[in-house]
Amino acid sequence: MKENALFSLCFTGCPCRYHGIPVPSPSKIKNLGSKYNLILVCPEQISGLPTPRPAAPLRNKKGQSIKNVKGEDVSRYFVKGAEETLRIAKTFGCKKAFLCKNSPSCDASGFTGELLKEKGIEVINL
Repeated sequence: MKENALFSLCFTGCPCRYHGIPVPSPSKIKNLGSKYNLILVCPEQISGLPTPRPAAPLRNKKGQSIKNVKGEDVSRYFVKGAEETLRIAKTFGCKKAFLCKNSPSCDASGFTGELLKEKGIEVINL
């Protein structure tokens, strides 16, 4: 029986990234899918952010605050997405999360990455 692990939805080719352009990564799915039951998540969509949406670069993150490129504070969405993703991880007993690096949500230093690590879930940037 394979272990459950979180996996960024964007790697499937779902156009959920801020720009709405699919970025499939079949090799990541094949490699990790052979070892884990992949539980697909997109914290930004779970939070209610639309696609496409103005970018909120990770460099704009200051603690639990982030602004998008239009200067709008979108922190509440990123916090909500992180909390909902943690709930999913707990529901499925995930001990690992394979997430998109440089994402303001999914990067190990992003909102979701930080919360998952704080709760004992290993975050691996892909």
